[in-house]
Amino acid sequence: MGDLLYYLFSTLAAIAGPMVAGTMIQNTGNNYSTLFLMAPACMAVAILCMLGVKKGEAKTGS
Repeated sequence: MGDLLYYLFSTLAAIAGPMVAGTMIQNTGNNYSTLFLMAPACMAVAILCMLGVKKGEAKTGS
């Protein structure tokens, strides 16, 4: 199940990422510096999400 979720969300990110970036650039009047401000913010959110991840692989019942 974990692999399914990983591949699902990584594929969705690969599909939506360029569209979101293009929309941001168009909405700011072709100002690419907006992306350089958003990238560290998204990285900070990713780090916060990773703080909840525990070490090692998930243990199975067998």
